[in-house]
Amino acid sequence: MGRHHHGLDLARHDEDGFYDLQCLFKTLPTPSGWSRFDLYRRRVRALDNNHDEVVNMSFRPVISDIAVLRPDYMAFFPNLTELSWAYAHGDLWRESVFFMHKGIKKFSLTLWLGEPEGQETILQYFEHIAIRMPHLQSFDLTLCYDAPAESQAHIGPALSWLLPKLRLLTALTLPRMIDAYAVISSTASLPNLETINANVSVAIDKSLFSVFPPTSNVTLPCSLLSLSLEISYSEAATHLLCTEFPVMTKLSLWSDKPESPVSTRALTKAIALHCESLRDISLIADTADGLDLPSDRRIALADIQPLFGCHSVVRFSITHALPLLLTNNDIRNLLQNWITVVDLSLNPSPSHISPPDASKPYSDWETLVVVAEHGGHLENLGLHLNGFAKIPPCIGTTPLPKLKQLCVGTSKLPSKMEDVLGPARFLSQFLTLQCRVQCSYKCPDPKGWDILSELLEHSIRVRMEEQELAKTRVR
Repeated sequence: MGRHHHGLDLARHDEDGFYDLQCLFKTLPTPSGWSRFDLYRRRVRALDNNHDEVVNMSFRPVISDIAVLRPDYMAFFPNLTELSWAYAHGDLWRESVFFMHKGIKKFSLTLWLGEPEGQETILQYFEHIAIRMPHLQSFDLTLCYDAPAESQAHIGPALSWLLPKLRLLTALTLPRMIDAYAVISSTASLPNLETINANVSVAIDKSLFSVFPPTSNVTLPCSLLSLSLEISYSEAATHLLCTEFPVMTKLSLWSDKPESPVSTRALTKAIALHCESLRDISLIADTADGLDLPSDRRIALADIQPLFGCHSVVRFSITHALPLLLTNNDIRNLLQNWITVVDLSLNPSPSHISPPDASKPYSDWETLVVVAEHGGHLENLGLHLNGFAKIPPCIGTTPLPKLKQLCVGTSKLPSKMEDVLGPARFLSQFLTLQCRVQCSYKCPDPKGWDILSELLEHSIRVRMEEQELAKTRVR
């Protein structure tokens, strides 16, 4: 998107070309100088002050000058539909109120939290939101944590007061909060709410405070289509997935605990029972908190199998601290029972890895033969592979014509070219030129996978030429 720097003395015939305008001033215009801005203020659809360099800046002198351009009853940007604002401290929130009106549909707010005070100020600000922007359809809240956890304790109650008043809200994004579950429950009466995204960014320092676990059922709107939430598996099974979600199509749950097979199985049973329309399922529990996890905590097929009852799933992703305990027969079972799945990620980047043994195997090259035989519907596949395993014979293997990406995560592979030739030739028998083999940025030694990617393309082309030559000879 282009960005242009202009003063307010721009010619009016240039207005139609603006789609992202940033005005920079050496000295601010006089009150009468702002009158030129009136020429195109009705064209503004989005306003954003959410930038680090202006978060502590007061716009009050500017707003006071341009306020004279409009009657009190008229919005300064009458066609504004999107407003993004960063609120640092004091009464700087009052400046955003100047731009609020009933036509705004999307509001993004960043709160920079200071000392544990200001509850009355925040509630007063939220009252303006409810009154001036009652037709909000999307509300995105971000909290910047630069102070003790107590500084945001008053945000939850204020949000619980505000959200039920936004009757047209369809999408809600929330940050990590102490009382997140109480806030989410306050949305239960909203008739149009379709999306709640309260996932936790990996960039947030989770040591600042802990989210209070739910003590009662988390009530959500039955109209919900998509839910992303940080919650332990046991709490989700007990307090979240206890009612029907008949139209929910996407569910993403993130746990900060190293979940066990028992808790995982309880969760998948609850999902299958209450969310039968799901198309996209993501389960994440990759935090071990420095613990040495016993191998009996590896997730097996029996822990995932209840989800086979969700017959519309097209995307399934599971992430765990330990590699999954899936035999090749388990992979075959999964692919045969979930023929609707086109995007399958089976924990390609576990954070805790121990050497495999015969009784507790990892996926290896033989696993990909099974995938080739039963996974022709796949477009994306993620697996953690033992790249040092023996290459199996693979003559006459069915190709994977739809596969676009094979994600091997943190899988290890020899880094010498002579050791990678075998895997490259093996993969060339069922991968096509459109498929990319990619390792994770966390991969301890990506060199081998980089070499394989280069060799693979050449091997596939050679294989195609051989097949074409064989067809010619038959004719």
